[in-house]
Amino acid sequence: MTRDFRFWLIIAGTAALTLIALGNRDLWDPDEPRYAVVAREMVEDGDWLMMHLNGEPYPDKPPLYFWAVGLLSKATGGIDEFTARLPSAVSGIVVVALSMLLAGRMFGRRTGALTGAILASSYIIIGQSRYVHMDMPLTMVMMLMFLVLYRGAFIRKDPRLWLPFFALGAVGILIKGPVGLLVPVFAGFAFLTFLKVVNLPQPGLWAVMLAVNAFLGTLVAGIVGMLICIAPAVVILLATKGLKPIATRWFLIGLVIFVVIVSAWLVPMLIKAETQQQGLAKEILVTQNFGRFGKAFSHEAPFYYYYFTFPMLLIPWIFVLPWACAPIFKKESLSHAERRSRLFLFAWVVGIFVFFSLSSSKRELYVIPALPAVAMLAARYFDRLLAGAKTALTATGGIKAILAVFCGVMATVGLGLLPALYFLGKSKRESVRHAGELAAQHALPLAVACAILLTVAIIGLVAALKGRWKWCLAATTAGLLLCVCAAEFLIMPSIVNPLKSARTFTAESLGEVGNHELVWYGNVREGVLFYGRRKVREIRNPEELAEFMENGQERFFLTTDHRMEILRKNDLLHGVKVYTRLSRHVGSKNLLLLSNKPLAAADN
Repeated sequence: MTRDFRFWLIIAGTAALTLIALGNRDLWDPDEPRYAVVAREMVEDGDWLMMHLNGEPYPDKPPLYFWAVGLLSKATGGIDEFTARLPSAVSGIVVVALSMLLAGRMFGRRTGALTGAILASSYIIIGQSRYVHMDMPLTMVMMLMFLVLYRGAFIRKDPRLWLPFFALGAVGILIKGPVGLLVPVFAGFAFLTFLKVVNLPQPGLWAVMLAVNAFLGTLVAGIVGMLICIAPAVVILLATKGLKPIATRWFLIGLVIFVVIVSAWLVPMLIKAETQQQGLAKEILVTQNFGRFGKAFSHEAPFYYYYFTFPMLLIPWIFVLPWACAPIFKKESLSHAERRSRLFLFAWVVGIFVFFSLSSSKRELYVIPALPAVAMLAARYFDRLLAGAKTALTATGGIKAILAVFCGVMATVGLGLLPALYFLGKSKRESVRHAGELAAQHALPLAVACAILLTVAIIGLVAALKGRWKWCLAATTAGLLLCVCAAEFLIMPSIVNPLKSARTFTAESLGEVGNHELVWYGNVREGVLFYGRRKVREIRNPEELAEFMENGQERFFLTTDHRMEILRKNDLLHGVKVYTRLSRHVGSKNLLLLSNKPLAAADN
């Protein structure tokens, strides 16, 4: 695959999409500035063992991403938007490269190139590669783990490959906790199960039974749901001796390596955490890592959450999966090697989808590691379609409908985006109207983008209806790529950024406050911490806030309009007068700067 010019062309394109103007927009609340502040405090305080946020212990995330940002800051001279995003950007490039290499090894160069084109034109892949999140680095590590599993299952069948697998699992845990190991293990477990199922009588029926059981497990969620889900798979594997690949001393040695790597950071960190605050070690080890799976602290969602969000992540290609996966469970429809390869990718997708469906905490970002496998399956189907394979040609009616509808949607966006933005500018809501006004300032480039999108959408629509698959795939990919470029290089930095960034509000607030003490009532917004470059004391008790503001000197505090409304409605400040000195929308919140003196009195 590396000798194919298409490989290097797609890698160069991906690098351009992820790295160009990487720091051209501000860090957006809550995640981006939070992680940047944690990394900055780590570097400034010299404590690379225990993470802190606003001077307080930060037990939510492991340290590896912060270490990477901190080390980069040593070379760049500080932590800014570019430095904070660079680990994600590099990871995104590597994910696309590894996906092409694996697809090329499994199915050939054209499938590898199609895989790269699908991922490089995906907004979720490029967008998250330009965002301060752990999910893209985690996806990169999981990709490497799946490559090791593939090599062990298909090529060398060397049990010593458990050593790099568990070493990579330790790296995954240092990026984002237990999911770094548990998810690939769960997907590998699914592969071993499916490998036995396809050789049983009526494999399709067995697959349906396992799917129904997995669905029942997601209804319960948590550990109980997990047990319900895996119980029949365990029975199948025990009955068919399917667990033989792990019955080796190398598996145990790999586990030891994993424990040693993780413990090198975890043990001294837990000791330090317990000395700083009693009970903190338990919160980090138990509550933060395993408690989230059974009972969500945030992002709680119903069992069917991914049924709707997952298909949207790699639209329209993900809708090809039924036709790409159905032949797996039909005997004589695929060659032995082809079936095993598709089965491996199918287990990869299903394992991740089911695992996170069993968790009570759900976000669309969590299932990003499944997208490379989705892209490979879709690319393989289209490769066979372009080659005129009988198994692919039997479903052309459905594929025509999917691509035609999607191209129709792109055409509708091309026609309707500018009028929609015009009406936004007439909205009664200030934040919405401001967005429309910002869009109007960039009407010309938006109009050009819409015209190009409309053109390629019409080409794709006509090509889909006529069955001109090369033209259809090229036009659809071009339309998606145009949307990615317009979003990342025009809409996000020029239109959305002024609405979501805390930079301006922070600068104006600190200009008002000067050298006076500033506190935050409620939970401090991380964007203010990052752009203010100062720690801000948090006050959560209204009585404490009232006492602070009663001081004869000029005092300031920051909060949201929602919290301020509650304070005033219930007279929780006990008659202490406060005056709004600044108000600004930052994302979905309206942030306020308040003082115990009005502006005129302060000037005097």
